Amino acid sequence: HSSKVMDIHGANMNNNGGLILYYAHGGNSQRFYIWKVSSEYYIIKAKHSGKVLTAINDNSNVQIVQYDYQPNNNYQLWSKEYTGEGEWWYIKNKGSRMVLAVKDKKMADFTKIIQRSKYPDENFEWAFVEVVYDKTLPNMLWLNLHNAYL
Repeated sequence: HSSKVMDIHGANMNNNGGLILYYAHGGNSQRFYIWKVSSEYYIIKAKHSGKVLTAINDNSNVQIVQYDYQPNNNYQLWSKEYTGEGEWWYIKNKGSRMVLAVKDKKMADFTKIIQRSKYPDENFEWAFVEVVYDKTLPNMLWLNLHNAYL
């Protein structure tokens, strides 16, 4: 898989910090905890800020951001859908019903990660890669999310 992963731009600690594609440097702004909140849905929590990935509306091509967790906010809930190939998954938002994608299929650092309607393309595929098991918190597994396109 690629050396590019999801990252919160500039390790921003505030609400609305943007999700980008960036080279894997191992920092906490690239580590995410996948927390199951129902039989089908998860929140994706950034380790460095404690905020969760959020789709801000139903529009296509809108950058995903981090935001304080709000129970019952469908725009903070995500599901995994298997692509049928190897370790790759689509990550779909419950509120917008769109999937995560790399904007314009660009491979450059700082490229925005957006939501789009799903179609078969590696630009939409992600792998969950374990980076550390946090022994201070039971069952806490921090992951990098790698894109298949690169």
